[in-house]
Amino acid sequence: MRKMLSRFVLVTLLEKLLVYTSVRVVYPLVNYLGDDWGLTREEMGYVLAAGEVAAIPAGLIAAMGDRVGNRVVAISAWYVFLAGSLMILAPSSLALIVCARVLVSLFGTLFLTVSQSSLVEQTDDSAIGFVTGITEMGWGFSILVLVPILTVVYEHTGWRPMFGILSALIAPLCIEVYRKYPKDARFAHTVRTEHNAPAAAASPLHGDDDQTKGTSRGSIFRGLSSLRKSTYWTCLFMTGPLLFNLSSLIFNTGHNVMFLAFADWAYEYYDVEAEKMGAASFAIGATEMIGDLLVIFIGDRVGLMRLTKIASVLFAFFVGMFILAADHSLAAGIALAALLFLPGETFIVAQIALAEKFVPQHLRTTMLGINFQCHFLGRAIGAFIAESLWKNGEILSTSLLGIGAAVVSLILVCAAHPYLPQTNSTNSNDVENDDANEDQSNDSGSPQETADIEEKSLVAT
Repeated sequence: MRKMLSRFVLVTLLEKLLVYTSVRVVYPLVNYLGDDWGLTREEMGYVLAAGEVAAIPAGLIAAMGDRVGNRVVAISAWYVFLAGSLMILAPSSLALIVCARVLVSLFGTLFLTVSQSSLVEQTDDSAIGFVTGITEMGWGFSILVLVPILTVVYEHTGWRPMFGILSALIAPLCIEVYRKYPKDARFAHTVRTEHNAPAAAASPLHGDDDQTKGTSRGSIFRGLSSLRKSTYWTCLFMTGPLLFNLSSLIFNTGHNVMFLAFADWAYEYYDVEAEKMGAASFAIGATEMIGDLLVIFIGDRVGLMRLTKIASVLFAFFVGMFILAADHSLAAGIALAALLFLPGETFIVAQIALAEKFVPQHLRTTMLGINFQCHFLGRAIGAFIAESLWKNGEILSTSLLGIGAAVVSLILVCAAHPYLPQTNSTNSNDVENDDANEDQSNDSGSPQETADIEEKSLVAT
């Protein structure tokens, strides 16, 4: 089992690397690809925006993993993801390129969601942060390794060979996903409710039906009992997950605003050349890798919730320092920008690892899908408002929004903390063991009743 899990972790790392590379490789080459495809900057903006927005519905579709199983959704998503990567090789037109971008982003994100859920399902609670950090290193490796290599390929051979190589790397994993993707250990086709899932009923997010009259305890909108059968809406309106996901949305908004503000600052304040911007991006990618390593090596020891709180505080601190250094030194500004993205990456990865712990096992894929939705929605909002903020107040207005987003996220995380269960099973065997223990305790009586019976027996003797 341990060997199988290690293989699954490494394969998931490779799959995330390819998904993230497919999404990120367009950004440094956006102007060059626009010339190759005969598209204006505005049209290329539509292409990029389509990719960001297309990822948002992936969370809703991922809820199917709690009904038909993660394996079915993962296999389907990876095959459509490959089709999107091949579609971009066809004769270029705006509609076709946007369609290809939508397929790559939507189904790539869908695969990330269900594979992360399967990874958590196969992992003990004490190692969730460790394995999540390992697989999320695909984000840093994409900009440190594959994107630079593909950029060199583009410069020497053109865009079709570049995307062709990427598709050639994706295709062999279709066999791996089909043959080796782990089967769902939870259930196959039905979503358990409190009546047939004692472990779920024991969760702080669920109450007894007689007490709640058909609604889940912890839900803000108790009147939405008619939506109870929908795992998506049930998970969305639970108080703890709702607060936690809002913190993810707000933090990612501020995080993306700061990323775009850094690019505007370097270009307008110091007229940084493209090569130096590449070096600065490399430095940011390196610090993001360090953020992943922090989650890997100290996340499970310190506690993912505590690490999330610390990361939000450090992010706000380094954004404030960036404001002070922005007008004085390019080197100091780049260094502080790299430093602020270290806790930013730590916050995001720790939240991905922590999200599923807020809900019972039968809602985990749905919860992670909603969290990914908030992640990409926050990025889209950040991209939408960043330029307006920069035009109105430049580095001050954008940085103040970054600080505000970190502070509000910290408040929401603290508010969500009481709703985090102290223990949470990670596989169906644990649930079955809990059920068996509960049945055994019901048959044998409570410890106090057993002690009373034994005492009476001794007296009678």
